Amino acid sequence: MNILDSLEPVLTQSTSVKLLDEKIKAFAHTFDESKVYHWLSICPFDLRQLTEVEKMNFLFTLDSISFSYWGTPRWTVDYSGKIYDGSKAMMICLVGAIAVGANFSPKCLANIQRSDLENILRGSVEIPLLDERVKILNEVGRNTQKKYGGDFRYIVDSAEGDVIRFIDIIVGTFQSFEDVSDYNRNKVFFRKRAQLLAADLNNFFGCFETVEVLTACADYKIPQVLRRYGILQYSDELQKKIILRKKILVGSMEEVEIRAHTIHAVELIKKELNCVTSNQINDYLWLEGQKKELIDEPYHRTRTIAY
Repeated sequence: MNILDSLEPVLTQSTSVKLLDEKIKAFAHTFDESKVYHWLSICPFDLRQLTEVEKMNFLFTLDSISFSYWGTPRWTVDYSGKIYDGSKAMMICLVGAIAVGANFSPKCLANIQRSDLENILRGSVEIPLLDERVKILNEVGRNTQKKYGGDFRYIVDSAEGDVIRFIDIIVGTFQSFEDVSDYNRNKVFFRKRAQLLAADLNNFFGCFETVEVLTACADYKIPQVLRRYGILQYSDELQKKIILRKKILVGSMEEVEIRAHTIHAVELIKKELNCVTSNQINDYLWLEGQKKELIDEPYHRTRTIAY
């Protein structure tokens, strides 16, 4: 199913989120193409120092369990006297584990226990959804062993350079990567983590063609930044919930509208700029969201394995 086509019912029936076209043009005028970096550039480690197999295993593992970091108190990791959270903290934990001998091969993931992952991801508090992360890694490991000879490279190769085929393979092989919602009896596809995995693999291995068809990865940071630029506008009720940090239920109309308009906004920005891909705009916005001085309102809080 085409992700962009599936958004149409949401874009035309939305009641809690709308997009301001004039802000798209204003943002495009301020867009600095020289600051377009892949999001993994924030990693405190030089990932190029990993072997090819380690990089492949790292990316599959990272994108399998990189989601839902928010909480009170927040899960953080202390590395060399500096406190990290979110995706940075996850990368520190995984690369740090590799450095001391951990193996994230499919065989090892298939057998990883709660205590193992708890130790790898030890931080200030227990990371949210720890049990779900263990189940996901077990599924990814077991299904890769069962269907692809226990080697992530075979999954990539089976797509034969077609990024859409790769995403279909991923969501078809690993149920935990499927990312679809119902909106007024319409199926809306997002596939955030599957698209992120495709983009990350392509960044390191150049394994896919036509990556420009990838959409933005609808999470909680991208819409936060789009709101900061005035591109997304929320209803008073939804904005109040977000400011008060109330949970927005996964699959609710509000949550689906936020995610759908996020993807659509990035597509319109891409059209206005006509020089970068949606995925590059996605990373640009996500990195902007790491600059705490630019963010004056919280992001929406939805507890989900999708993002």
